[in-house]
Amino acid sequence: MTVEIRFRWLLVLISLATVFFLRDSRVLLTGYVVIITIGLLVWAFILPRWTVARERRLHAEILRLLGHNEGHAALALLESQWLLRRLGRHAVLMEAYGLAHTSLNDHDAAYDALVTALKSATPSHRPRIEMNIAQAEIALGNREAAIERYQRLIRTYPDLQIARSALEKLDH
Repeated sequence: MTVEIRFRWLLVLISLATVFFLRDSRVLLTGYVVIITIGLLVWAFILPRWTVARERRLHAEILRLLGHNEGHAALALLESQWLLRRLGRHAVLMEAYGLAHTSLNDHDAAYDALVTALKSATPSHRPRIEMNIAQAEIALGNREAAIERYQRLIRTYPDLQIARSALEKLDH
């Protein structure tokens, strides 16, 4: 059983307490509201762009490392990304973990990471993650599950040629 603490609710409580204590001072209350408003604007507009740019750079670097068979370096790079783990899209990082574990032939960990990535993936990332899951299933010896996954991908995304060719290779 995992207990997860959502610090956002704690911040709301602290914010309400701060407003309560500043209620008698218009200047301090106005300053507080301005600071909170600026923080929310940064959170809503600047931070998402920054995290997407960082995720793209990270993804490119991970692929470069994996292209040079440096799976351990890729995992170390992923572990050092504490800010992206907290603010970035979870699916992007978990997919990268899955790819790094695949390059190290740790297919159980790769499969687990990719399935976790699939749970929070955007629709545009789902086919790629599902293709990687199918490859992990093949590596784990679960050929039938991979075939079912490829067939489901083809039904969902009829123009996905890579899934068709992967399925044809499995059928032969």
